[in-house]
Amino acid sequence: MSCASDASSSNASQLLPFELLSEIMLLAVEANSRVVDLNGRLNYTTRIESVTRLSSVCSHWRNVALNVPQLWVLEYGDASGFPLSPQAQLFLDRSHPSTFSVSLHYSFMNRDWGHGSKPTIRALVTSNFRHTTKRWAYLSLTIRTKEELYDIAQLPRGGFQNLHHLHIQIDARIGENDAPLDVFADAPSLSTVFLGLDRLRQAAATFVPLPWPRLAQLSLELPAHRDVFDVVSRCPSLISLVLSIPDGPTDDDQAETTIRLEHLKNLVLRTTRKTKLAYMESYLAILDVPALQVLNLSCRVFHPDWFSDFIVPFETFHHRISSLTTFLLTRFPSNAPMTILLRMLRAMPELKELSLADFPRVQPRL
Repeated sequence: MSCASDASSSNASQLLPFELLSEIMLLAVEANSRVVDLNGRLNYTTRIESVTRLSSVCSHWRNVALNVPQLWVLEYGDASGFPLSPQAQLFLDRSHPSTFSVSLHYSFMNRDWGHGSKPTIRALVTSNFRHTTKRWAYLSLTIRTKEELYDIAQLPRGGFQNLHHLHIQIDARIGENDAPLDVFADAPSLSTVFLGLDRLRQAAATFVPLPWPRLAQLSLELPAHRDVFDVVSRCPSLISLVLSIPDGPTDDDQAETTIRLEHLKNLVLRTTRKTKLAYMESYLAILDVPALQVLNLSCRVFHPDWFSDFIVPFETFHHRISSLTTFLLTRFPSNAPMTILLRMLRAMPELKELSLADFPRVQPRL
């Protein structure tokens, strides 16, 4: 009776539709990723163990798993060492020939590994894992030191044939004579990039050369306006652009620049507490985006008068486009005159969606 019941359950599980089974797998992996061991520490290996087990149930489950890219994420601690750990090797075997995502972040260096040794990017680069780059589809990478930067630069050039999404944050101080990180320059499928550089003394576009003309989605957090404009001007095919506006005024020669992005549909401009609204005005004046449909402004302003000064540059910007259908304004000052908002709305008669988000009012210091 139990055998018949087991067979019936097995057959039923194989009849589950793709949408339902894939959602079950995602929920199972997410739940297991929060498991805490007996010592109160998060078990980071649980994720890849869950994925490999789910994909080993039967051929149907494996086929479903292979078609859910969100499942296949290999994190820093799972991939280091030589040779690869049994769990990491099984992960690679079960996911073959599909691509997978890789997450390399310094936070794993702070974890207690129990055996006294901690993984390093150098260990990863020198292990068998370096030969899997052709299967990397998504790479999220944080580089804290020049040593890590050098180690990443040793990855095989031309080995990222299927990389389509790159998220790279470099916190190391970059000098004028430091060699460029050019291992991703020839990635033929790369279309989405986040690039964050904190301390840089050379041009960002040449220090991290990428296939700029092919990019469709780009997010930038760079220390200088000149770097932002230089990178954006190299990306004529962009559809989506997210910019964190640096602190400090733009140069006079930059103010006379115009960057035309004919295909851009989504634009996000963010300011910080130190960024003046005048800098955002410069960006609106420089960017020529005739096909723009969605505009998202995230402004940290603390006085309604500052926002009042912004309305004229905004109207000038909007007069150059006729396709805007969605406007999102984050941190709209709650004490700003309603006449400002009404004036902005009148400038956008074709608008179909509007979102205004207030922020907590800051109490003045005594």
